[in-house]
Amino acid sequence: MKGVFDSAPITTTDYKEAEREVKSLIKNVDKSLAGSGGEWLVGKQISLADIFVFTSMIWPLQTVVDGGFRKGSKALTSWANVMVKLPQIVNLYGNVKFCEK
Repeated sequence: MKGVFDSAPITTTDYKEAEREVKSLIKNVDKSLAGSGGEWLVGKQISLADIFVFTSMIWPLQTVVDGGFRKGSKALTSWANVMVKLPQIVNLYGNVKFCEK
C-alpha cells in the first residue's frame, strides 16, 4: 500500500494504485460480510476476525474510503458502524470518524 501509508515520496500514480488496492480489499470484506448474513465475519457473534479486520481498516476508513464508496458497500458500512461503537474499540481508538469526502 505504498502511497497511502508509506513515508517515502510518492507520485499520483503510486497513490491511485494504493487507493485502488485498499478499496479492492474493502470490497472483499463487504462480500464476506454479505455472504455471512452481514452481521459478523465468522459465525453469529463477534470474533477475533472482526476485531482484527476492523482495527486494520480504521486508517483506511478515516482517510481513503469515503462516504460515496461506502454507499456501495452496505454490509461493510453497517458492520463498521457497529464495530466503531463497541466500548472496547472506543477505549483503544477513541471516537473514530469515517472519511466523508
